[in-house]
Amino acid sequence: RCERWRRPWRFATARTAQASMSQKKKLKLGHIDVDPDQFALVVNFTTDIHTFDDMGNPLKVDKEPGQKVVKIKRGLSGNNIPTLAAEVVEKCKYISSNRLGEVERLLFMLLELEEQQELQNPSVQQHQMQLEQQRQMEQHRQMEVQRIQQEQQMRMQQQQQQIQQMQQQPTSPVRRQPLLPNADVRCVEDYTNQLYDERMELKVHGVKCILRVCTEPANLDLLADHDTFLGVLSRELRENSKKSFEFSVGIICTFLCFSHFSQLHGALMQHQCGDVTMRVLEYESQRSQVRKEDMERRIMRLQQLGESATKEDKKLLAKDQKKFNTQVTRQSKLMLVCLMVLLNLAEEISVEKKMVNRKIPELLVNLIDRESEELLIITLQFLKKLSVFEENKDKIVTPECLARLVQLAQSGNQGVSLLALRVIYNLSFDENVRMPLSESGLLPLLVERLREPPFRHIVLRLLYHFSMDDSCKSTMAFLREGMIMLLQLVVHFPEPRVGKDLVALVVNLSTHPRAAEVIVGSGLFPQVLLRVLKTRDPLLCKVIRNCSSHPDVMEMMYELLMSDSTRMSKWMNEFVRMALCSVDNPDVLLEVLGTLANITLPDVPWGELCEAGLVELVTRLLVPSFSEDDIVLESVMVVSNLALCRESAHHVAGSRLPGMLQD
Repeated sequence: RCERWRRPWRFATARTAQASMSQKKKLKLGHIDVDPDQFALVVNFTTDIHTFDDMGNPLKVDKEPGQKVVKIKRGLSGNNIPTLAAEVVEKCKYISSNRLGEVERLLFMLLELEEQQELQNPSVQQHQMQLEQQRQMEQHRQMEVQRIQQEQQMRMQQQQQQIQQMQQQPTSPVRRQPLLPNADVRCVEDYTNQLYDERMELKVHGVKCILRVCTEPANLDLLADHDTFLGVLSRELRENSKKSFEFSVGIICTFLCFSHFSQLHGALMQHQCGDVTMRVLEYESQRSQVRKEDMERRIMRLQQLGESATKEDKKLLAKDQKKFNTQVTRQSKLMLVCLMVLLNLAEEISVEKKMVNRKIPELLVNLIDRESEELLIITLQFLKKLSVFEENKDKIVTPECLARLVQLAQSGNQGVSLLALRVIYNLSFDENVRMPLSESGLLPLLVERLREPPFRHIVLRLLYHFSMDDSCKSTMAFLREGMIMLLQLVVHFPEPRVGKDLVALVVNLSTHPRAAEVIVGSGLFPQVLLRVLKTRDPLLCKVIRNCSSHPDVMEMMYELLMSDSTRMSKWMNEFVRMALCSVDNPDVLLEVLGTLANITLPDVPWGELCEAGLVELVTRLLVPSFSEDDIVLESVMVVSNLALCRESAHHVAGSRLPGMLQD
């Protein structure tokens, strides 16, 4: 009864429909004429306007005649007319494909009219030449028609032979039918009418035809401007989404075609397509939870029976598990397209906030337990987008979610693993999140992923976040293999300056005594020092300074560099020369002076360093208002080291340093 009064106004436009009446338009095609003045084809048609009352009863039928002028480019050629006729039929929605022959005949009439216009007042000889050309063209056309007919006959014979061969070979594989039927955008209202049929198979067929039309991007603007098209789909999905899986998937896939284009998002939101898609996702999530709990109860019931469980009980449970897995697989496909639509619509922050208010973060957290890799990828992409904002992060972070993300980071699927690490990276800005992540065994996993180039960038950023916590630095210091890999990346970095993510991580680690000891004892420390002398990288020089700030590590570093095997006994002289050349580069100068100030061993040749220009450098830096405060502090500490050494004390005494320090 509801269907009777609801159906007529589904296609009535909002501008013409009244409160108590509705209208429906139907197009009837007429004859086609030739207009020689405009050099065009004139397509005649009639629009029947059926008016219904509020009970769906017809009141009257109005007929409105109309014309569509299809202009043809002048300069026709008899050889090109068949191709041109097919093009006209394809582009003009008022001409059906079964009238191709009629269009071709009319185009030949236009050709003759054009030739007659060109032959006004010609000589008799020219007129005869034109007639001869026409006869030749007609002969050529007839020959072309015969050739096409022969080719068609040959193709039919070949197809019959192939069919006979297939019948003779019954074991050959059956050709699969296409997923979507052939459809024409000019028949979209007929497809939409099928959505009102009570039979679900016709509804599904109509949706598939609509989806086939929407897979052509050129049709989307036309359909988006339609007054009722998206509204009908949205309403049908809201009413029938629980009745058919294929019906729901078809409509949401249609929304997905529109959602790929940002300029069409307004039309989707206007017709509440995002809202109904969110409702489908919420319903499927609740149904999934109910099914999961029911399955767990059945498994627990069988476990409680123990040895008393019969074979029939086990067989029944196996059957239920198989059915449950099938339902999960089908449901994952539906949830996948729902999330793809919502993710595209969430480009607008205002739309994303509405989804957050509908608790989509919690829905996504529940979905990361799924096994479908495609669903996991789109879920992680959505979580990565949401986790940028702190208010969303607080809804995502749960012990179960963090443990599952660490598990997904170990996935064999590179896309899943990368996205899981990116979500973890967004969450790791919070120090309260870093501790449970570290305790879950993430750091050893990151060291393993550091070997793989696709993961290296995100792994370095994650390790940098963890290196800000002392407890995490201690854990990383015991991962010796990872420390050595970091130093190898530093030594072999292709650019003069080491990447900021990498060098910042090494700088943070070098502040920890155990990590600094691993850096110096790795066997790569001399190469790091040589790179500092060559590139004068201030951050890499800070690594040397941090290592020298730990007394035990400083002795180990000095003995290593002064050993015969290393052959770098003059490294401090090189540091002094680098400082002399870096007076205008305070970043490098500060790190060099800090390193020299940290070396407080009695065997340091301070006398040689004074002769290399160290006293003159410090004297220049201590001139009032010449240097920044931190450089002045390090310079005073270097002078303190010089004053404690017998070999360098007389250099200090003979300079202006005592008076400058006193002032």
